[in-house]
Amino acid sequence: MPPKTSKRKADPAVLESQFESWTHSEEYRVWQELLRIKGTLKRISVTSRDITFDMQSFLTLLHRFSGLMKVPRKSPTYEQIHMRTAFIPQVGLDFKLIVDGKEFDLIKEQVDIARDCRQAYCEVFNYLDKLKEYNSSNLTSEKKDFTKKLTLFEKNYML
Repeated sequence: MPPKTSKRKADPAVLESQFESWTHSEEYRVWQELLRIKGTLKRISVTSRDITFDMQSFLTLLHRFSGLMKVPRKSPTYEQIHMRTAFIPQVGLDFKLIVDGKEFDLIKEQVDIARDCRQAYCEVFNYLDKLKEYNSSNLTSEKKDFTKKLTLFEKNYML
């Protein structure tokens, strides 16, 4: 017979109160603002070829938001110029990149780092829409999951 686990169920009234106070927090307001800005941006996916539109205000706010979510950060900010390098096509067998007629050699490790950063960013970018699904019963677990995604992005951004 398996041992009993003593998981206490949280009081629904307490959870509802916590959720209500969270909806009035700065974290929630910044998340709403991120969603508003995201709505004005073009769609981004792991197969996007470049980020040519201006998204620096989104990245700046995302950096602030990660601080509110208590993500351990080493980056002073997220810069679009650095994010663009993660989206520049880096395919082929010889790992050469031609920009403005100049040829650059790429190390396979750099290609992998760019892919991981691009993938982590897209997960964060798409996860922002889950705000609509948050409720008093799943707030803690969903925020924990999102914090993990933000932490992974921060780690890959700093590589």
